[in-house]
Amino acid sequence: MTDLLFSFFFACFARLPLKTAQRIGAVIGTGIYSLSGSYRQKFDAQWSAAGYSPNDVRKKIAIAQTGAMMGEIPFVWSRNNQDLMRWVRYTPQALQVLQHCRGKPTIFVTPHLGAFEVAGRAVSVDSPMTALFKPAKNAALSALMLRARTNGLMKTTPATIGGVRALLKALKNNENIAILPDQVPSDGDGVWVSFLGKPAYTITLPQKLARNAQYVVLMLATRLEFGSGWQVDLTFLDRDPSPQYLNDIIEKSIRQHPTQYLWGYNRFKGESKSDDSKPSKLDDSQASQN
Repeated sequence: MTDLLFSFFFACFARLPLKTAQRIGAVIGTGIYSLSGSYRQKFDAQWSAAGYSPNDVRKKIAIAQTGAMMGEIPFVWSRNNQDLMRWVRYTPQALQVLQHCRGKPTIFVTPHLGAFEVAGRAVSVDSPMTALFKPAKNAALSALMLRARTNGLMKTTPATIGGVRALLKALKNNENIAILPDQVPSDGDGVWVSFLGKPAYTITLPQKLARNAQYVVLMLATRLEFGSGWQVDLTFLDRDPSPQYLNDIIEKSIRQHPTQYLWGYNRFKGESKSDDSKPSKLDDSQASQN
């Protein structure tokens, strides 16, 4: 019954105009912040950790923007690339980066900021891309995610050893891959480094895979005025992206777009665990072509 209700509400939202879906999402997001103590606590803690005041006017905008992201997802997931790209603008720099990377194995990293669901789709319009993802706990949502993210030249692979092999295969075939560098990794798949002034368990996979790529690129899709779509920007990064380096890049992006970061995402999950993590499941031999 829960899956049927979810599918029904998803289908209803998917039929709404983008502006309406984002505005309704913004209202829902504000309501969730007001009613959910656990969500509000995570949001406030990370907002404060970044050095922002509780009275900062941008906080209310950030709360609404998170809701807008939720509201727009059915719109994004239910449209093919040709339709979705009508709502996407590329910065001149993004177009230059895309041209430079075409046909060359590239790692695109995109944090929990803006419309990261749109970012991968926008880059994979004419270039094959394999994206790493964690399946949702809800069966209906997981099935929807898989269908939506397997679109055109974009493929998805789960965050498992098999998924890492799929990423390596894509790079070996001169294709692109996409990773969320601020996804909290499983035990043994990360290291403790600083993020927003606090220790954060951070994925090491991008650095391990980078030896098999020609470029590493930051991929951002920021939300424009409600109903106006999204703007995609791409920036070349260091070709040896250490976890601390990536956290610094993400923090810089957050400073540039503080209202579009998902402050409610539990980035510091597991911060009470010992720094002595288990041996990595994704060791160097599994992140190489040999």
